[in-house]
Amino acid sequence: MRGLSTVLFRFPSLDPHARRAHVRRWSRRLLHLLNIDIRMTNALAHPNVLVVANHVSWLDIFALHAVGPVRFIAKSEIARWPVLGRLVRGVGTLFIERTRQLATRPLPHAVATASPEG
Repeated sequence: MRGLSTVLFRFPSLDPHARRAHVRRWSRRLLHLLNIDIRMTNALAHPNVLVVANHVSWLDIFALHAVGPVRFIAKSEIARWPVLGRLVRGVGTLFIERTRQLATRPLPHAVATASPEG
């Protein structure tokens, strides 16, 4: 619930960089509590990297958030989930309506213009 209250009440007054710092700290703290170490190459060091992954578990999301400014693309149904939907919207997830064939057309523009920090 702390994360949800932060997204609802604190994030609106923070700039994108500060919001990203919060998400990064949350992710690193969770991984630390679970005794999970992140080891990576410089794959996310470049500012314009597209990572395509069929993630294996929910831990992948925290691992990526912990190492670099990232923006996730998720199915639109998640945006409507009661608590989790608000959380993922709050950290800047982009949503796609997978049942509509033309729904992916605006996606490259949205990804290119959206700040991973906002």
